[in-house]
Amino acid sequence: MLQVSTQAVWLWLKQYNERGPQAIERKGRGGRRWSYLSWPEEEALLHSLHTRAGKGELITAKKILKDVPEAVGRSVSLDYVYRLLNRHGWRTIGPRPRRLKADPEIQEGFKKNSTARRRSSRSPTL
Repeated sequence: MLQVSTQAVWLWLKQYNERGPQAIERKGRGGRRWSYLSWPEEEALLHSLHTRAGKGELITAKKILKDVPEAVGRSVSLDYVYRLLNRHGWRTIGPRPRRLKADPEIQEGFKKNSTARRRSSRSPTL
């Protein structure tokens, strides 16, 4: 009915009996209780990464994983890095749709002369 555990109700009763009504008149827990860095510290860290990316460096979560423990002061998981990026609205950008040094003429020649294409154009044998 209250959608809380029995243990929570017993705890509230104990707190009420010990300290009165003020003991149970409190705000919810909410917030970031298990964060390693404060919000401004996380923003400063990501700003430094943004500056490096602006200079042309390719920023990946695995590269960030090397920098975050220095700022945090302890080792962190790759999942922590992904959650950090998600919290601040950074999005995943996929790889380039094509290779920068690709030669379209060579690619077309490969498509025309590829053995895979020849095999797929044959009719199936019965």
